[in-house]
Amino acid sequence: MKISNLTRFAAVALVGLSAISVAVTASAETIPASLESRILASISTRNVPSNLTPSLADIHTKTPFALSGGKWIMKSCDPYDYPEQAANPQPCIYGNKTSTKTVVLWGDSSAGNWIPALDGAFTTLGYKLAVFTFPGCPVAFVTATKSGTFASSKYAACNTFHAKLPAAVRALKPYAIMGVSGAATLTNTTAIQNQWITGMTNAFTALTAGQPAVRRFVIGTSPILPIDVPKCLALHSSAMQVCSSNTVTSGYTLKLARDASVAAAAKATLIPTSTWFCQKKICPPVMGSTLIYVDVTHLTIEFSKATIPTWTSVLRAKGF
Repeated sequence: MKISNLTRFAAVALVGLSAISVAVTASAETIPASLESRILASISTRNVPSNLTPSLADIHTKTPFALSGGKWIMKSCDPYDYPEQAANPQPCIYGNKTSTKTVVLWGDSSAGNWIPALDGAFTTLGYKLAVFTFPGCPVAFVTATKSGTFASSKYAACNTFHAKLPAAVRALKPYAIMGVSGAATLTNTTAIQNQWITGMTNAFTALTAGQPAVRRFVIGTSPILPIDVPKCLALHSSAMQVCSSNTVTSGYTLKLARDASVAAAAKATLIPTSTWFCQKKICPPVMGSTLIYVDVTHLTIEFSKATIPTWTSVLRAKGF
């Protein structure tokens, strides 16, 4: 049974989590100056660019899903729209499809955010990319329960997906695995924080069982903006910084603390991404003439592709 794509992005926040209050300075990767400088310049830009891509008109006439990396998820590997697939997870294949070296990416809708970028990067680096994604289903192996728009049929399928995913991943004999989670997944108590960290550790352990040489990576969480970005820009076309997010007041630095804790506990390498979105504590809604978000947290295909050189550089430095 197929579920409409109109609601799939509403399911990002599944586990209501809020990070422990700790002071944290996010470690930053060395990124190409072009991306960093464009983010810096965009912090002080007031007017929505006339050549914004995708345009606000595109957003108005199409669904956010159609303009995001989630659009790249195929019917054969989409347990959100086809919950019956959860019992037999199949990956979407990108990158260098003929390569004998496979990298697995798994996660919620944030995995879809990075498909266009990682497709380009791994094509250049010579790796096959196998993506297992289930929007709204936590990347951590924690029990999914009904929350918000995540219907009962979805959380039951999510729990099945968790149970069946390890065998599907191990069968690919991957060189590396990468987990990524949406910013809406937070922790509001120490107990829940620890549950999430344990769930992530259990996921990495299960996905690599019997294959100790598999490299483990946590992709850093991307920001969540305070209001739907296209709608905000339409209302504030000459003052678009109203639509920006502050890394401190938004709680984003706490999400970065969560990333570091997960990576340490799971014996994984963290790939921070915060500096790709934010500079001087500000996360702008637009980079140059490129719209970054289709809603509050999902990335446009154009922005994802704009990070291909950054991803390629960072992954090469990590030994890919």
